[in-house]
Amino acid sequence: MARNKTRSKKQHLTHAINKNTRAPVWVYMKTKSRDLIRGKKRSWRFDKLGKRIIQKDKKSAEYKGRQNPKKKVSRKRTGSYKW
Repeated sequence: MARNKTRSKKQHLTHAINKNTRAPVWVYMKTKSRDLIRGKKRSWRFDKLGKRIIQKDKKSAEYKGRQNPKKKVSRKRTGSYKW
């Protein structure tokens, strides 16, 4: 569902929100209002974030069931075992 988001997806979305701001006022003052349009400004309707967030979310969903996967311990096989 849309309300269930992983931590990585939330971080990506928050970063995109924080990045989507207008240019500082001093830029307008310095350029005498020539640079009113900012190149990195993104519209929520037309400019989408891309597939990167969705792919990372799917990867984390695969590991959701097992939080701490056990590492396989490689044992040397010898002729006699000591228990």
